Amino acid sequence: LAADEKRMAPAETLSDREIACLQMAGDGHISEEIAERMGLSVHTVNAYLGAATTKLDSVNRIQAIAKAIRLGYIS
Repeated sequence: LAADEKRMAPAETLSDREIACLQMAGDGHISEEIAERMGLSVHTVNAYLGAATTKLDSVNRIQAIAKAIRLGYIS
């Protein structure tokens, strides 16, 4: 891992909801399915995924999922 990936600033750590959404997206679920399973709106799920993507300094959801796996947030 690159040095910047090994330790993220505390303000950039992922929330439990962001991690849960990333995990489900990584498992192949679309936003609508994640929303239904978590009891959230699709807009809220997309907001969590967008925030996680930004915090992980990624350009898209796929890259964010890959980075979250490398950093140990999800499996």
